[in-house]
Amino acid sequence: MKKDENTNKIVVKFNGGEKYIFSEDNEAVLSMDETAAASESAEESFDWILPDPAGSDDKTKSSLSPYVVKTKKTKDTGKLKGFKKITFIPSMWISILLAVVVGTSLGFIVLKTVTGQDMAEPGAVPASTPSNSVPLKDESGGGTALGVSNAPALKAFVVQGGIYSKEKAAQSVRDSLSDTGVPVKITQLEDKYVLLLGVAESMEAAKSLAVYMKGQNIDSFWKEISFSGTSKKGLTSKEIQYLKDLTAVYQMLSEKTASSIIDTESSIKGEKLKSGIEKVEKHSAIENKNLAQMEKAIKEASSLYLSSTDTASQYKTQSKLLDFLGLYSNL
Repeated sequence: MKKDENTNKIVVKFNGGEKYIFSEDNEAVLSMDETAAASESAEESFDWILPDPAGSDDKTKSSLSPYVVKTKKTKDTGKLKGFKKITFIPSMWISILLAVVVGTSLGFIVLKTVTGQDMAEPGAVPASTPSNSVPLKDESGGGTALGVSNAPALKAFVVQGGIYSKEKAAQSVRDSLSDTGVPVKITQLEDKYVLLLGVAESMEAAKSLAVYMKGQNIDSFWKEISFSGTSKKGLTSKEIQYLKDLTAVYQMLSEKTASSIIDTESSIKGEKLKSGIEKVEKHSAIENKNLAQMEKAIKEASSLYLSSTDTASQYKTQSKLLDFLGLYSNL
């Protein structure tokens, strides 16, 4: 572009041609020409490219966010989840059903085993049962089951003369003491033979009686021994009650005779002893042979005690009481 010196105009070269624009009078013309030139230049310098529909879809697809879940895949995922639920629920119920069936079967097997063992041993008593009673049939012919029990243990406070491994040795010592007047009874405890020389109502009384015998040059010791029945037949409730009555008289006579021998005052009144003896005598006949012999020993001891109060009679009474203890072990 250049400006002419002679005229007040501007020469513009545009697309190979020249156009003259006057500086003042033709400002409007210049503006219009410039606008037209800008439009033509824009039309000539820009190429408009229309978007391809197929390509647009591809760009849209590629421009989607990777975090957007597509509708089609969401539907497929829903179908997959539904399929998993349909297959999981039956398998879960099958597992529960199998567990119930297996547990029930094991329960029936255990119950049958326990029931079979109980039926195999109808007369057996469980180890946890506190009572020793066992059902036995009535031998009178009625066939009724009667409850029987073993004899309760009896604690005896005795004067012991010695323990021997052989019976002959014990018998030899017994024979050597025959002249002293002291009662000597041999009883077997486990695999030993024990010499019993007397009885008392307590450990202190047995100690006093043993000391008295030592003063007569008799080797003696005091000891507590528990006697219990060893027979498997057992005793009826009536026989058990009678045994308790016999034992009560035994204990009173033990105290009375020991006190008389060592010359101490007895704590048992005569009326109480008399009442106990009368209670024993009023009992009906006893069918149990062992119990009948024990009854005989107590009655003879009572008779001897009441007949005389001298030391010889007291020793004889003690001898019958020792017989009672020996018979007690055979119940």
